[in-house]
Amino acid sequence: MLPRPGPPGPRRRASQRRDRGPEAVLRRPGADWEIHEVTVAPPRAGEVLVRMAYAGLCHSDEHMRFSTTTELPVVGGHEGSAVVQETGPG
Repeated sequence: MLPRPGPPGPRRRASQRRDRGPEAVLRRPGADWEIHEVTVAPPRAGEVLVRMAYAGLCHSDEHMRFSTTTELPVVGGHEGSAVVQETGPG
């Protein structure tokens, strides 16, 4: 299970903010999922930045793990719950 992210930090201008969070990465077929901290840029026009509260790896993610046709590396965990943290312009 991925660690639960903390509360959002203080509001800053979008151009100054860089959020960090964990992601599950698959780098090669049959390997274990690796947890890495990533830096996310502020949202651009028409984008939304969400803070994931929880995410899970499902059967589809595990299918990618043993597939020979999946383009790697890939980030798993598409089923989750989140809150909108920031919106880009427009």
